Amino acid sequence: MVKWEYKVIDLVKEIEEETAETGLPGHWLRASDLEKVLNELGAQGWELVNIHFTLDGREAIAIALLKRACQNAQVISDSSMRVE
Repeated sequence: MVKWEYKVIDLVKEIEEETAETGLPGHWLRASDLEKVLNELGAQGWELVNIHFTLDGREAIAIALLKRACQNAQVISDSSMRVE
């Protein structure tokens, strides 16, 4: 059975850090910047599961959910995770 690990990232912040020199405001998301970030994550073995886009006032919020097969034997046991 495949064990998965998950990663949740704020794409706007990730892109802002990588493109700080462009001077674009934080609420701008260029497709080319998004593609670059996702390709870098894909090269690390991450697969995009979903992106949630929304606006908070004038700021864009883009949260990406990614997954990849666990690369080590350390897996969180089901009993240690509880949703209440």
